[in-house]
Amino acid sequence: MTSSGCLGPCFDGPSVVVYPDGVWYGGVAESDVDEIVVSHLTGGEPVERLVYDWPDD
Repeated sequence: MTSSGCLGPCFDGPSVVVYPDGVWYGGVAESDVDEIVVSHLTGGEPVERLVYDWPDD
């Protein structure tokens, strides 16, 4: 784990970023962590319900 300052969507946190995929998760709860690990980190499939929806500029 690497701590950081604001990654951008500060008010929609907690945020998680999975590299090297560059997938951002927003509003992550402790209860979501196992699903992210199993589905994305182990299985290679992002957890779509948690993927951060960046606002249009």
